Amino acid sequence: MKFLPVLFCAMSVWAADPAVREVKAVYLLPMTNGLDQYLASQLTKSGVVQVVTDPLKADAVFTDRVGEAFERKLADLYAPKPVPKVEEPEAAEDKDKKKAKPSSPADMKENESVMAARVGTSSWGRGRGNIFLVQRSTGNVIWSTMGRPKDSSAENVAKVAGKITEELKRDRAEPKQ
Repeated sequence: MKFLPVLFCAMSVWAADPAVREVKAVYLLPMTNGLDQYLASQLTKSGVVQVVTDPLKADAVFTDRVGEAFERKLADLYAPKPVPKVEEPEAAEDKDKKKAKPSSPADMKENESVMAARVGTSSWGRGRGNIFLVQRSTGNVIWSTMGRPKDSSAENVAKVAGKITEELKRDRAEPKQ
């Protein structure tokens, strides 16, 4: 029984994805109870990783939710920005024709199905204290932990952010041989 805690600590170092050691800069998505703000403060203070405000500079993203909504957010953050095309001015009568054209039932049905697909449902949809570090280049979860405050008080949320930071620091350390 005495060796059980030592075994779990050793397993956490061995279980950490090697990619977590390569992460230098992280972007934090908004989290429940403002945990992202406290976590940004703790990560910055400890120097474990650099916290960036530009998602394009990040190697990984911290989030408390994964699933369809998270994937859409990643796509929004990292999709190539379309180049605005310069359109020629339309004649006034062409604009009036476009405004007056009613949508067909098929167009309306297509719009409804697109909206339904956007809503999506997932059992992963609501944060329950899980924190994930997702590698930007692959979209893979490379590190995760549990960190749920007892309540939403600043003191408890800050305590959880400190715990998360310490776990990440420990798991990023080179394994001892």
